[in-house]
Amino acid sequence: VLLEHLLRSDAAPNGTTEMLLDQLMRTCAARQIANVSLGLVPLHGDVPRWLAVAGALARRCYDFRGLAAFKARLRPTTWQPLSVVHSAGQGVIAMRA
Repeated sequence: VLLEHLLRSDAAPNGTTEMLLDQLMRTCAARQIANVSLGLVPLHGDVPRWLAVAGALARRCYDFRGLAAFKARLRPTTWQPLSVVHSAGQGVIAMRA
């Protein structure tokens, strides 16, 4: 399950987003869906140089550090590598989910 956009009203109480994610993950677990991803954090942290440059250029539009901090607050049990879609004949790039 990829959860890319989660919007919260300023009027929503603190913890609303975390409660929604908790319910999503519990539902996925009950349905034996093993992986839940919150998106583009692979562009933050220890990544190949060219990918770090792409992340730095996109930082004006997207808060990768904020998303990484949010995900860390959820205390995931593991970070699993994902692969970037690529054209035939090109290598696969491993990234954190």
